[in-house]
Amino acid sequence: MEYPYSLLSQSLQPASFLGSEEMGQPYLFDYSENNPRLWEVDVADQFSFQQSIDTTLSQFGAQWGIAGYLERRASLLRNLPQMVEEERFFHLGVDIFLPQDFMLHLPLRGEVVQQGYEEGKGNFGGFVLIRHDMGTSHFYSLWGHLRLDSLPQVGSVVERGMPFAQVGDMSENGDWFYHTHLQVLTERGYKEGYLSKGYCRADLLPTIDQVCPSPLFLMRFA
Repeated sequence: MEYPYSLLSQSLQPASFLGSEEMGQPYLFDYSENNPRLWEVDVADQFSFQQSIDTTLSQFGAQWGIAGYLERRASLLRNLPQMVEEERFFHLGVDIFLPQDFMLHLPLRGEVVQQGYEEGKGNFGGFVLIRHDMGTSHFYSLWGHLRLDSLPQVGSVVERGMPFAQVGDMSENGDWFYHTHLQVLTERGYKEGYLSKGYCRADLLPTIDQVCPSPLFLMRFA
């Protein structure tokens, strides 16, 4: 399968999305339903949730964190009726925990093909979709929960390693803690509407890599 794993064997490696080599290693958050602490906290109170994230990062001496691809998050999503009704609990991206207004840098050169605002609690809020051409193939990177006035214009080209958008606050990021959701879409995934699907049902997992493969190959940070 050429897409997108051919990137791993190419000489051009992704740049750091942090824009810096000085932020150290991330703290690995467990937001799966196997984490008993998530059943004990009020996931609807994002201010308190953010405080707990900040406390954890401070305790472990980390400046940022990540949480996983295909993590089953029934506990985190339990106050979002649509997710519960459709049983869409499996996370299709990687969450990158960073401070509000943090400037993100693009790992690989790409063209902005869509940007905007997905309204509603639990949704992406400010987002941008970027197409990356690699030889005869291409893929898309989706970045969610962004600051609206930082979004790049459709049609603009962002070079590898250059800044392109900032992490949004709770009034414009879908009422979430401060982070960005990084998701990769194939052309099929784009056509099938995964731009607006950050989670999927269990029955879709056997073929999910054909529409939203792991974004970890983009995540160079040190």
